[in-house]
Amino acid sequence: ILGLSEFSMMPMLPLISETFGSTPSQSGYAISAYAIGVVVGAPVLMLTTANMRKRKALLIFLSLMCIAIGLSALATSLEQLVVFRFLSGLPHGAYFGAAILLASDIAP
Repeated sequence: ILGLSEFSMMPMLPLISETFGSTPSQSGYAISAYAIGVVVGAPVLMLTTANMRKRKALLIFLSLMCIAIGLSALATSLEQLVVFRFLSGLPHGAYFGAAILLASDIAP
């Protein structure tokens, strides 16, 4: 799901450009916004959930991602899409970090 939400935008750029009346390079901001969200969100969310059980943190990250991806699907303008893509990227890096920590606890 994470890979699909991250990489599915690339082949859809012409469709997004047509839908929002923008150029493909302007629509590409939706891809960049997601990547910036990953970079910003990973340390912030990992620090925020540092004292939380990792399973609970993973559920929170997945919930945040699903909500933001759903909002992305409902975006009515390119600006909204870029904001929602940024929000959906925030929990991405934190999810992988928490998943690795949980896996190291489960598998000795």
